[in-house]
Amino acid sequence: MKLIKDGIILLLIGLPSLAIKAAEPTTVELKRGMVITKSILVKKGNYAFDGYDSLNRPVILIKGDNIIVDFNDAVLKGSITTQIPSEFFGLAIMIRGNNITLKNANTILI
Repeated sequence: MKLIKDGIILLLIGLPSLAIKAAEPTTVELKRGMVITKSILVKKGNYAFDGYDSLNRPVILIKGDNIIVDFNDAVLKGSITTQIPSEFFGLAIMIRGNNITLKNANTILI
């Protein structure tokens, strides 16, 4: 019986480390038109995207519940075709859902 108790204790001690590994977000590079439906860590870098011609179609859509999007200090720039802010168009990020956290994001308009 003692062996079974020891086995159970060892198993329970090992479970938290498995849970920590499973909870680590996936690292991804941002892409125009992407839809994020689970927690992610954005690959650090500078990203420039032109918007779409409709505010109903964002460059990045985050949708769902209980999602954390960590931009990892990545920079999202306003456009690749123009440098004048008054000529920018479209919607960069749309968030739909509940309990969604967007953190460590940087934006530059020029």
